[in-house]
Amino acid sequence: MHKSKIELYAIIALLGAASVYLGGFVFTGEALKSLSGLCIGLGAALFCLGIGNLIGLCARKRVK
Repeated sequence: MHKSKIELYAIIALLGAASVYLGGFVFTGEALKSLSGLCIGLGAALFCLGIGNLIGLCARKRVK
C-alpha cells in the first residue's frame, strides 16, 4: 500500500515541477502571461504537496 502512495506523491511532485517549467520557460510572451502565472502557481503548490507528503510518509515509516 505504501508503494502506491509513494508513486502517487512522486507523480504529483513531477507534474508540479513540469508545470512550473512550462509556466516559466515555455509560455513566455505577453499574450500568455496569465497562463504562465497560473502554471507557476499551481505547479509550485503541487510540487510542495507532493514533496511534503513524501517526506511525511518517510518520517512515519521510520517512527514505526
